[in-house]
Amino acid sequence: MLGAPVETITGRLGVGSICFLAFFLAVDGMQIGVFNIVETYGNSVTFGIVATLPTAVVAYILGVFCFGTADLVLSKFTAFQEPDPDKLLTLSNSGGDLLKQSYSETIRNLELLKGSFVAFILLAVGTVLDASNMPGFELIVVLACISSIGLSALSLLFARRAIVKAVRISEVTFVE
Repeated sequence: MLGAPVETITGRLGVGSICFLAFFLAVDGMQIGVFNIVETYGNSVTFGIVATLPTAVVAYILGVFCFGTADLVLSKFTAFQEPDPDKLLTLSNSGGDLLKQSYSETIRNLELLKGSFVAFILLAVGTVLDASNMPGFELIVVLACISSIGLSALSLLFARRAIVKAVRISEVTFVE
């Protein structure tokens, strides 16, 4: 990933962090005391130093998995297929720098939105699985689950718009 834009790295970290939270909630819902363990050791400065980098790496890897899962699932649907590689080659050969940059940014946003779709679905599931630890707060659990599903749906909606934009950009060619 040499030379990858900061947005690419932070996007994967962000999506992975949402996914990490979902897994944390799901495991905590299994009543094995994960939250208590983290609370106990989290107060230690050493634990904070030792756990920070591995947690960031795991979050990044989970983000990459979310991007890959979303691509694998959504690529089966015509509405979520990216522009034809031949059009991308034409754009690369004849498009201006601004057009290429706009296309790259649109594809980067598309990937982020597709990865967010998966992460928010997992967050909704994790929230439901951890509901047993929140007696008396059922309304918050329901609202969190509905919000996660809504954000997932919005991610798909905006991803579809990004695909339409990417296709339009890829169809632009300069005539000299």
